[in-house]
Amino acid sequence: MPRYQRCRTGAPEWHAGRVPRWESWDARHLGGTGRDHSWTHVVDVHLIVEPKRSREVAVPRQVEEKFKDLAERWRSQVRTMSSTTDRVLHPAYQDIIGMGGAVLPLILRELDKNGGHWFWALRHITHENPVPPQEAGDVRKMREAWLRWGRENHYL
Repeated sequence: MPRYQRCRTGAPEWHAGRVPRWESWDARHLGGTGRDHSWTHVVDVHLIVEPKRSREVAVPRQVEEKFKDLAERWRSQVRTMSSTTDRVLHPAYQDIIGMGGAVLPLILRELDKNGGHWFWALRHITHENPVPPQEAGDVRKMREAWLRWGRENHYL
């Protein structure tokens, strides 16, 4: 959503110190009719648009390679396990959790691309749980909640 300030005349304008100035342009709009106003003239609009901020975490190649190796080992060794407890207590999964916040973008990308039970790791690394209680246990909705969280926090 664009952020701008209106001056006393009602025309949007940039106020130094109050609104970050990232990018601006003038747009001309021919008016239609509004509920309370009828516009028949051209209005100059000056918007200050703030680009999407990214706090994208740069993941070192060594970390990414270690994560991929551990994730591959974990997936291959827990493929036949039905117990979630056994899956999350697997040494490779625990090593991934031990890598901390540096692997959050990698876990979220893996969850988005291949699915999997990454919820335990995400919850323990972030100390957050975006999954509403009524959706706990529904893997599809849990995945959607975590991916939404990842986008909102600029990890995806």
